[in-house]
Amino acid sequence: MGLEARSITRTLRNMEKEGFIVKVQDAHDRRFFRIFLTEKGKVAREVSRQTVRRFNKAVQDTVSDDKLQVFFEVIQKVHQIIDSGIFSQPAPLNEAPLAVY
Repeated sequence: MGLEARSITRTLRNMEKEGFIVKVQDAHDRRFFRIFLTEKGKVAREVSRQTVRRFNKAVQDTVSDDKLQVFFEVIQKVHQIIDSGIFSQPAPLNEAPLAVY
């Protein structure tokens, strides 16, 4: 699952506005910008890393290895369906709607 350029642009603009990154124009090619974390951005990155580690430990402590394996297999299948692009086109008008449970 990729991100669209406009989503990335919007995210970077917001991160710059909030002081998490700075953009510096490339010295050799003015079409490009280099993006660097500010001190605030580095602190936020570390907070995020620690949060992910705590979350991962909580999951591993709570969910059995067998169940985690099944979960990752299902997620991989879902990603394959998304990446296949079969849902990028509207469904035919004569196709029955999906059942919702």
